[in-house]
Amino acid sequence: MRELKKIWEESEFARENLSFHETLSLILEKKGYTLDHLLLEKEIDKESLEEITSLFKRAVNGEVLGYLLGKVPFYDSEFFVKEGVLVPRRDSETLVECAIENVPKNAHFIDMCTGSGCIGLSILLKRDDLTATLCDISPVSEEVAKENISRLSLKDRCSFCSFDLFSDRLESLGDFSAIVMNPPYITTEQMKALPENVKKEPALALDGGPDGLKFYRFLAEKKDTLRGKTLIFEIGYDEGESLVSLFGGGKIIKDLSKNDRVFIIKL
Repeated sequence: MRELKKIWEESEFARENLSFHETLSLILEKKGYTLDHLLLEKEIDKESLEEITSLFKRAVNGEVLGYLLGKVPFYDSEFFVKEGVLVPRRDSETLVECAIENVPKNAHFIDMCTGSGCIGLSILLKRDDLTATLCDISPVSEEVAKENISRLSLKDRCSFCSFDLFSDRLESLGDFSAIVMNPPYITTEQMKALPENVKKEPALALDGGPDGLKFYRFLAEKKDTLRGKTLIFEIGYDEGESLVSLFGGGKIIKDLSKNDRVFIIKL
């Protein structure tokens, strides 16, 4: 434990971006151990200890922890991830909770920019009256989301659609009552200042254009097509007023840190 703590303390990146205990706990879990095995000096075989140390060093040096583990806990479940999809964040659990409360009863909804599928699938697990289509342009997202649909036994209520929001027609998705979306919303300038491990996640899932509003603006221009639909979007911490202005109304939900986190509107 002391050796691992020293490795973490000597890394400025790790001190600023990683929780020592959480990172170590997740890596230990991958090998079938817990922190108690280290704290109580329970036996860990040499090969496992070497792999645990190696994974810990890689995470401390800026590799994406979710990619190293191949899975990430999110909301009440665990999701398969791999390089090429955005790693689920706890901040997005606010979006899930808002969608659980606001997607109409017995509805079919679209999870746009689905990535791993963690948002749409988490909603379905809490609302057994709903069905969903998970949409993304990324082939890696298709692979990962389909795997998570299968792992969570949701094939009968959910499907994946390869979809480019800017060139494919929303009407091609059939009848739906709501769009839930966690799009790229970081500005192109902000992208430059992201931590090194975040920069290793796909820019396609992060960069929302010069002002971060590219995806929202496009859908705001489609308001007539979306009349009667409920829109529930994750947004940047300072984007609430911009969304209300774009859509001519709506409600902003703040996260536990009192930052703007979710925009909701019934068109």
